Amino acid sequence: MAKLSSAQIRALTALEAGVEVRMTPGGVPIGHMPDGVRSHRTFWRLRILGFVAIKPRPSANYWEITEAGRTALQAEK
Repeated sequence: MAKLSSAQIRALTALEAGVEVRMTPGGVPIGHMPDGVRSHRTFWRLRILGFVAIKPRPSANYWEITEAGRTALQAEK
């Protein structure tokens, strides 16, 4: 399993806690990022690993944690 950075761990923790991290369909951030996460690149890297997915909504897209992301987060704790 991939070793997660501290920003990736914070991103997964925020998503697991139910924080909605929104973006436009083009990937531009909307609103605030979780504390300690400075870039949407963190989420894109987690998506490549299969730990997060993009959940489409009518007005914007949201990041959501996958089961693989929950498993990786539990392994880090």
